[in-house]
Amino acid sequence: MDIYNGMRSEEHSKIVRQGLKRLTDRGIELGPPKKATPIDVDMIIKLRRQGKPYAYIANNVGLSVGLVHKLVKIFHNQIILRHNYLLIDLIY
Repeated sequence: MDIYNGMRSEEHSKIVRQGLKRLTDRGIELGPPKKATPIDVDMIIKLRRQGKPYAYIANNVGLSVGLVHKLVKIFHNQIILRHNYLLIDLIY
């Protein structure tokens, strides 16, 4: 019985490795979801300041809409401050 289970385990591992290779060959990313980097946050702030919708930003940055919304909420003051600086620059 142990030999039979060992062969099944090896065959199962081989099938799993083949499936994972097929997914990566198709360009599907494996592993945990992508985390936002400082560059992503800057891009989110820039796009949101331009009035782009959350779904548009999420697709361009490669994050979920929920994470983009959360980051915009966290960095809302930074978006307003940068917007005000731009307005001040335009006035003077």
